[in-house]
Amino acid sequence: MTLIHADPKLIASIGATYVSSSIDEQQDVTSPPSFGKSIERINKPSYDNSSKRQASSNLSISWSEILPEVASERIVKSLFKSPDDLKIFIQACKDNKVIPGSLAYINGFLRINELEKGDPSGAGIPHIVFHGENCFVGEIHDEPYFLPIYFSEHADSVFYSNKQMIKVLGVCKWVPWFKPGSGSPIGIGLRVAAVWID
Repeated sequence: MTLIHADPKLIASIGATYVSSSIDEQQDVTSPPSFGKSIERINKPSYDNSSKRQASSNLSISWSEILPEVASERIVKSLFKSPDDLKIFIQACKDNKVIPGSLAYINGFLRINELEKGDPSGAGIPHIVFHGENCFVGEIHDEPYFLPIYFSEHADSVFYSNKQMIKVLGVCKWVPWFKPGSGSPIGIGLRVAAVWID
């Protein structure tokens, strides 16, 4: 699985909301680096290992200070065992188990209809304002189901993954009611935070 897009602002918000307000770790400087600890070593003075002196400190890093690629992986590993199939996610929406603000991790095929009409590099793709942000629209689908997904205007790396199987992490947002393929309508779309391809 390869991460192809991570929205820095949205990933930082998700990390602070769903995982913790900051990353706090107790560190023994002689231990091998792990997530967050290698960052601390860059700014920490070296210690004389011959004295067997061990130092510890509290490391507190806000989510906005972490590379979005690293934070995306940490969020997914902390909160999800695996992505939901689109059919299961849509049924959860119909059962009112998903509300705006819920976090979702879903797999399916990416479809950006506007790319099929013009330049595959996304040049000239239309943008809309979605909950106050400039976005372009795609869909995650698994026939007969689909869900609208909204990408930051800076997510051009996803253009090259059109029609491929993806895993997407995002925040559920209200959208006008629509039929997601079959059955009753739902009013949920997904603001994309991160995208992986297999």
